[in-house]
Amino acid sequence: MNHHPLARQPFTFNEIYQQYTPLVLGMLKKLNIHSNHQEFIQAGYLGLWIAYKHHDDEKDRFHPMLSFVSEVKC
Repeated sequence: MNHHPLARQPFTFNEIYQQYTPLVLGMLKKLNIHSNHQEFIQAGYLGLWIAYKHHDDEKDRFHPMLSFVSEVKC
């Protein structure tokens, strides 16, 4: 991961948030989560944030689903 203070990831988190909101909401629907909906949405966005912060664009493309699935244990 590039920690240089002037290094910029190709996308801001706001851009990632907007792009992957359908993924987060779709996972809740796919997992049939109907109670505590807001908590699970926040957990999905937290997983997205963790994936974003740990991503190294020099190594590969951004794959939040891989981090999301590895963080969520059903």
